[in-house]
Amino acid sequence: AVFCGFSILMLIALATPRGDFVLVVGWPGTSENTMMQIVSDAGGSFVARGARDWLVVAHAETEGLPTRLMRAGAMLVLDHSLAVGCTERN
Repeated sequence: AVFCGFSILMLIALATPRGDFVLVVGWPGTSENTMMQIVSDAGGSFVARGARDWLVVAHAETEGLPTRLMRAGAMLVLDHSLAVGCTERN
């Protein structure tokens, strides 16, 4: 139980968005156009597409981008460092 709790805390610490770049995760099946609209509606800039249409990297210099992305329809917003394996298309 202690290990599981510690693991969850570490995952949260690693995945929490820090900085101007974020990995935006949409609902599976969301189109790339919809993801770009979510980023735009949140006041961000589209940076890169992911391995799936519902994964994109976004940027904003203003505070609160993750919150705005969630309100615009993103399923999850993570630190962009987690995008390393998500931006490679097969």
